Amino acid sequence: MALRIFTQVKSYCEMDGWDVELVADDNAMARDLPPSLAFTGRTRYALGTFGASGNSVQITYVPALLHHPERLIATFAYELAHYLLATAGEAPPCADDEMECLTDLAAVFMGFGVFLANARFQHETYSDGVMHGWRISHSGYLPEADLIFALALFLRAKELAADDACACLKPHLARLLRRAMREVAPQDVAGVRDAFAAAEAANAA
Repeated sequence: MALRIFTQVKSYCEMDGWDVELVADDNAMARDLPPSLAFTGRTRYALGTFGASGNSVQITYVPALLHHPERLIATFAYELAHYLLATAGEAPPCADDEMECLTDLAAVFMGFGVFLANARFQHETYSDGVMHGWRISHSGYLPEADLIFALALFLRAKELAADDACACLKPHLARLLRRAMREVAPQDVAGVRDAFAAAEAANAA
């Protein structure tokens, strides 16, 4: 199932022919623990990674994300954005400690802004024997508001309406997107639109 989802995400990213091995991360710290054990506390564990192993490129994922498909898709999009940025012919326009935030932005502009924004902050209730309560988790690096504003820039650059995105976003994020769309005029993204057109022309050549 993970490979099937990953293959579809690669296709939407137009990276079908990119050689990459998908590897399940079975580290015990990555498992979806019962609340009674998770409550004792553990360090945050990466939901996915991108790197090279010998002559092959690998992307890892936490198998527990199969229970949270939207977060799994967001993780795959993020790691594929890492792969894309790694092939850039020039240095990224940011400092080294901002690279993860740039990767978030790249995933948004690859078309996965709704998934990243929805997955950024998770709140869920649980019941585990006599224990009942709630827990929160986070994915990614940029705050929700920044991801939504980047999504608004993407939609304006692609000359798309926000209705479909709003229908799929959490209600408070949909409100943020409508506000951001009012703040971003089409002329504000002329440079981004030109960059999209140049990239599409290069891919077609």
